[in-house]
Amino acid sequence: MLALLLSGLHSGEIGLTGTTELDLDRRRVWAVGAARITARYCPLEDPWNLEVLRLRAEYVQHQADNNSNQSLTTNRTAPAHRLQSSTCTTFGEVVRTSGIAPGGRSATPRDVSSWLATKILSETGQIADVALRLGLSSLDSAAKLAGFSWQTLPEAS
Repeated sequence: MLALLLSGLHSGEIGLTGTTELDLDRRRVWAVGAARITARYCPLEDPWNLEVLRLRAEYVQHQADNNSNQSLTTNRTAPAHRLQSSTCTTFGEVVRTSGIAPGGRSATPRDVSSWLATKILSETGQIADVALRLGLSSLDSAAKLAGFSWQTLPEAS
């Protein structure tokens, strides 16, 4: 789940991601899109993400009786809202049991998306790159997620 979040998928997309959405040769994963999120390919730039997803895909395919598209994280037969809820709940459990956020406010999948948005903005300097990677149609949403405040230029006299 964390590898998919770090690649740019949102919690609403993760439960719908299966083994056939992985393109390990091209180091990318297909993000199916969701409400207000555009479908797109997300790069698997980090070697850890690539290896974790390769191992997970091998595991779920081995557990299946056939070579059909198997979900990487959830039971795909559940309604979309339950898939997203399951993703968020699982992420919260992982964060709590790993000791990452032992007290106070727990981390959420959006925190990972925000971290990735900030990283992309820092590397490229472009809000548009954040929007493209995360499937956001609004530059305002991308800027907000990256913690970037728009500044208006003073009017010329």
